Amino acid sequence: MTKKKTAKITQGSSKTATLSKNKRTISASAAPSKIGWSIGMHLLISGSAIAVLILLGMVDRVTFSTLLSRAANDTPTTIGLEFVEPLRLSVLVARKSSTGYASIKNESTRLIRVSVPLDWQRTEVSGAALSEIQSDEPVFGFVRFTMPAGSEIRFLTPSVPGTLFFDTTSKSTAAISIRSIDLAEQSVSDQAVLLQKNVLAKLWESEE
Repeated sequence: MTKKKTAKITQGSSKTATLSKNKRTISASAAPSKIGWSIGMHLLISGSAIAVLILLGMVDRVTFSTLLSRAANDTPTTIGLEFVEPLRLSVLVARKSSTGYASIKNESTRLIRVSVPLDWQRTEVSGAALSEIQSDEPVFGFVRFTMPAGSEIRFLTPSVPGTLFFDTTSKSTAAISIRSIDLAEQSVSDQAVLLQKNVLAKLWESEE
């Protein structure tokens, strides 16, 4: 298994610095700040545009299915965070073909709340009693979990995220460590992002 290390540090939502062994790249980026709207609107716009092409006879149904699937896969997966004090969070995403797995761990000393897509299936918890990790009723395609200090939640994902979009309304910052594991290619990539309002994290270097 090969292992790559990448550190991403983003302050606010405007500047992203990517550090590698011999190269530094600085790029400007901006991301929407509403949980759910970024996914829903992106798919709605993409799907509607392609549907218009079909009506005009410019693409067939097979091409439509391929383009719509690609639009869904390219849409960032949103994770919402709510916290009071500066937060340390660990996120792991693993994939093998089209199968996805994710885990989120609260590395801080205070309770936090995490919102993930509704179709992420919770499989296991650790670091706290199951009764302490409560979930709210789903809203706008997301479910919110309450995570005590030191707790971890593991999920099965119906599709493999290509990019994570972290979003928060909290005034404090969050240091997020992200590990991406490709079981088919036997590769591991590590990065870190600093969250202030929102930040994007691309997971798979081979697809850049």
